[in-house]
Amino acid sequence: MSRGNTEDLDSNLFYRTFFRGLDAKTNEADPAIEPDLDKIADEEYQKTNLIDSFGLRLRNDLEFRKLNTYNELCSLFWSMLLQGYFA
Repeated sequence: MSRGNTEDLDSNLFYRTFFRGLDAKTNEADPAIEPDLDKIADEEYQKTNLIDSFGLRLRNDLEFRKLNTYNELCSLFWSMLLQGYFA
């Protein structure tokens, strides 16, 4: 699977549940904490959580989903902002 300026082969939307924690004594990752968990964003999750302008675009715009990097997303955001998309 390629990343950055290429189309991702998986068209599903995912979200991540974080189980992060540090051991207070050692300041190291606590082995008792489970690893992060990626899940497919089902329709119910999307209706509840993807409700802002970017979430709606993720749900409805397949071209928008091809953005794979933070740089690509920020570049699009700033170009939209400069064009008055959020006005």
